[in-house]
Amino acid sequence: MIIKTDMSGKGFITHEDQTVLGLKFRVLAIDGITTYVDVTGDAREWVERVKGVEVTQSVVDAVIAAQLPDELTQIRNSIESLKMALKADIGFVAVDIKTVLANTDAKVG
Repeated sequence: MIIKTDMSGKGFITHEDQTVLGLKFRVLAIDGITTYVDVTGDAREWVERVKGVEVTQSVVDAVIAAQLPDELTQIRNSIESLKMALKADIGFVAVDIKTVLANTDAKVG
């Protein structure tokens, strides 16, 4: 069962939930303050405590799909920053090599 809840932090998932009630939890997505959790076991008590509601997988898929463009943009920006840093480093090395070669040619010639 997939549960949507705005609760998190202390008391969200307790030791008792896992050991006594035998519930298994897997966080599927987080959207702002809303957490989507896949819960295995008899979770009625837990759902009531966290004021959760059951949702479908398609709801979770839509949340994840909405977050992907932002994450892809962040990844692209990071790659561009790395490229620029590498180009700057390579340019610096190329200038140093030219300087060394020029000095070597001048001394040898």
